[in-house]
Amino acid sequence: MAHTYEGGIPARVYLGTLLVALCFHPISVGGAALKQEVALENGATTLNHSMAMVQRMEGLLAQGNGSDVALRVQTVNTDEVKVIQAHTLVLSLQSEVFEELLLSHNASTLVLREPADCAAVFDKFIR
Repeated sequence: MAHTYEGGIPARVYLGTLLVALCFHPISVGGAALKQEVALENGATTLNHSMAMVQRMEGLLAQGNGSDVALRVQTVNTDEVKVIQAHTLVLSLQSEVFEELLLSHNASTLVLREPADCAAVFDKFIR
């Protein structure tokens, strides 16, 4: 026996309508509101969440949680070394140079030799 709701509406239709209505309300993920975009011809809606994604990636890079590569930044002509924990996916998305380096070096540590002025700001550069 089929269940019905208010006014004899079949349960499947009622729940389907409810779910569709919920899908078109603005959504919040991780405290960042997502901007509702254009309704497509098929009734779906696209959401712009690029800023929230960028902020989340920056947070992952800053915290080093779940990192899968260590960048060992050596200053040329000195003994100074900085070790920065990072994520290969985030680095690859940020830079084609990193993407090539990470593809060619299948290791958990990537050694970079940089001039003093670059090494001093390297951690800020990759953010």
